Amino acid sequence: MREPRVADSAALRPVAAGDSVAPGETAAAGDRTRHEELWDQLLQFVEDGLVIPVVGQELLSVEIGGQKSFLYEYLARRLAERLSIAAPEAGERAPLNHVAFTFLERGGEPERIYSELQRVMKDVGPLTPPESLRKLASIKPFSLYVSTTLDSMLAQALNGERFGGDSSTDVTVYSPAHPDDLPEDVENADRTRVYQLLGRISAMQDYVVTEEDALEFLHNLLFSARPKRLFNHLQKRQLLILGCSFPTWIVRFLIRASRESRLLLARGKMDLVVDSGTRQDLSLVSFLQAYKTRTEILDSGSAIEFVDELHRRWQERVPPQPAPPRDGADRPAYAKEGVVFISYASEDRTVAKGILEALEAAGLDAWLDQHDLRPGDDFERRIRHTIEKCGLFLAVLSKSCLKKNRRFLQLEWNSAIAEAEKARPSQHFIIPVVIDDVPTDHPDIPDKFRATHMATLQNGRLSDETIRSITSDYREFQKRRGGV
Repeated sequence: MREPRVADSAALRPVAAGDSVAPGETAAAGDRTRHEELWDQLLQFVEDGLVIPVVGQELLSVEIGGQKSFLYEYLARRLAERLSIAAPEAGERAPLNHVAFTFLERGGEPERIYSELQRVMKDVGPLTPPESLRKLASIKPFSLYVSTTLDSMLAQALNGERFGGDSSTDVTVYSPAHPDDLPEDVENADRTRVYQLLGRISAMQDYVVTEEDALEFLHNLLFSARPKRLFNHLQKRQLLILGCSFPTWIVRFLIRASRESRLLLARGKMDLVVDSGTRQDLSLVSFLQAYKTRTEILDSGSAIEFVDELHRRWQERVPPQPAPPRDGADRPAYAKEGVVFISYASEDRTVAKGILEALEAAGLDAWLDQHDLRPGDDFERRIRHTIEKCGLFLAVLSKSCLKKNRRFLQLEWNSAIAEAEKARPSQHFIIPVVIDDVPTDHPDIPDKFRATHMATLQNGRLSDETIRSITSDYREFQKRRGGV
């Protein structure tokens, strides 16, 4: 078998197809023809809703402190400082794994890696999603994205591009302890979803930092906690693996897991890998070629450059539509099942959004209803339905809540109290959070709220202890819902 070559031009090359050229063509002309054929094929798959982007850290070029950096290289440097070890060299494919491995090799305690990384992530603060994610988010036929990063920026980019900033993207976070699957209506292309396959940075420490973590996650995916709807959906679609920086054994796993039968027998799928390390691993390229996996590899260029090209070609094919209105008229009115519902007075929206961001950073799905009600809206049905389906009800309490004519807020409270009555005595459903000097013994604050431990903000933010407590209640609800 001829050794696969890596071309000089930034073209898509079919690993399984060899390097032959049609009669009468020069090699360069043959490359250009195949290049355009593959782009046409990919764009048609996208238009038909048959592509699932698998998004990795090579797309996350962000600005931190006025300087551009790849997020996970930055996190690795800061983590190395906290652990008092040497930082990885620039361009390290898995910088967090490198730092963790070095720390463990020197006898460090594993738990410290995760607690320090969470602190580093908090210190970074809110980040603007990079242009590459925003461009991916703007391609509307993508309805499901699989994220292999540990942050929330992909969902943020989708919310910004598609929902005017509202948190309307459904996010599912996998962990071995809580193997959440996609919802039953996974085929509904009108919903926008992110599945975080390797977890998300949180206080629970159930996310992938090291290669050993990845091994544990994939072991559970195979043998004990397989999200069946996710993998059934992957088997019906083409994967677009973008800058995931995976070890090659994980690339092999993903390609096999997304096929119904073994690689030698699988047909009808075309997966595309755009990754700086994959194209340099000739043993992987030979493997993909020998077993005729129909896996296409980008010969050169970065994942960011590929997304730029994909976005440009998509806009030429389907001109962009006007941005959705910001008044909420066309946004989803209901939260998905199991979220943390945040109830607040409109004057407290800024504080409520800060609480939302803190919960999302902890790996929880939270819902902040920002839809302005208009005359004729069936808002009572909408509120009751949403609260009936939520996992926890977080009530933001302030002096603004005590103002008159608070029918909307009162309805949320009454609905939550009714749901709490159905819960087990040991179940925490209502979580009051006091954000100012509101008198908690005021008669307008329900007895059910006063009988519950009330959390408060510290320096305008939820404390780590409060987030851990909410996370524990949230996980308990997810565990009961899944029948685990």
